[in-house]
Amino acid sequence: MGGVIQLLKTIGTVVPHQYLFPILIVLCIAGFPTFLHSVKTKQLKSQVREVAKAATLDVRKLEEDRAIAMTERSPRRLIALADAAIALNQRGLAERAISELASVEHDPRDIARLQRELAPPKTHFVAHPIEAIVTIKRLMDQGLTDLARQRLAEAQERFPGDEELAALKQKLAEQSEVG
Repeated sequence: MGGVIQLLKTIGTVVPHQYLFPILIVLCIAGFPTFLHSVKTKQLKSQVREVAKAATLDVRKLEEDRAIAMTERSPRRLIALADAAIALNQRGLAERAISELASVEHDPRDIARLQRELAPPKTHFVAHPIEAIVTIKRLMDQGLTDLARQRLAEAQERFPGDEELAALKQKLAEQSEVG
């Protein structure tokens, strides 16, 4: 608070006192949209953390819907949501935010940047089937069944006789039938 008072005293020495208050009002009005955006962005980041903490797929879907609704289809908020989702590795939510952003006809450069950041990393060499199983289960928990199927196919190609991969394939098929 002392810094603000010192700043006002310094400005008061340069600007006549009768103009100081109107200038401050104009600055506050001009800065309000930026302040509001920062508050909304923090709320969106918090909501993405809620999505990441969701225990079940149903709860995750509800939290994702809530996050999308919080953006009110604002391009700046959709970009903030997608950035936060990418940062917390919430691919499904990031994909939804990017598709919403595309539907509001925003700058294609922003959409391209987000899609580049969201692109799945190049498949790295898997040294053991357990490493592949852990990755596939994590993808399934996040609701990314298509990517999980792709990783499973790659793992089965590399480790054709692995029983745990075969069991995981069955579990993935059952999850697809239920969903």
